[in-house]
Amino acid sequence: MRATIPYVEQKFREYNQLIFGNRLPEVPILLSRATTFVGKCEHRQRRTLLGRSKPYDFCLRFSILFNLTPNELDDVIIHEMIHLHIAYHRLRDTAPHGTLFRQMMDNINRTFGRHITISDRLTSEQAAAINSQRHTTHVIAAIRLTDGRPGVKVLPRIHQRIAHYRQRMLARPEINTIHLYLSDDPFFNRYPNSSTLTVYGIKEEELTEHLEKALPLNI
Repeated sequence: MRATIPYVEQKFREYNQLIFGNRLPEVPILLSRATTFVGKCEHRQRRTLLGRSKPYDFCLRFSILFNLTPNELDDVIIHEMIHLHIAYHRLRDTAPHGTLFRQMMDNINRTFGRHITISDRLTSEQAAAINSQRHTTHVIAAIRLTDGRPGVKVLPRIHQRIAHYRQRMLARPEINTIHLYLSDDPFFNRYPNSSTLTVYGIKEEELTEHLEKALPLNI
């Protein structure tokens, strides 16, 4: 299942009572399409008249891009609630996942049969799997080499860089033609997005298939 605001709010209240003794304030629950984290506790800092740092404006943010089991999602929610508890009560810890965090996590795992871990971030493999399904509009340069082989390049959506890439590459003797397209096919997420003067080899049938619904771009 993926995080939803009603589900997280319900579980927040449930675990606030069960685990934290209702000592946590109810904070905004926000959703994200981040690929670098599953959950995150966020807040701002301001200086008091005595020069001390005081946290405020708390919120919990959860990525909707990762499909978790209910138990896994609940563990992520509790993980972020531990961060909220430490920050809201202005408790000192040795690191973001320091001694105090680990003590609380281990105690909750033993007492309530949870499986909370230090990191709730996505692995590189999980992030790559999610990214492969994201729909982002790319500028695609479909390239034909003088020996007949096809190539492809994903370019930034900046007119000057696109034009510069096309002009410089066509000046090379090994490049025959370059045709530009706009495409939101997730297939092209695998290629780096840059204006470096490079080209990636691709199978003819793959290029034809994934440019089938692309829109020609004239620059």
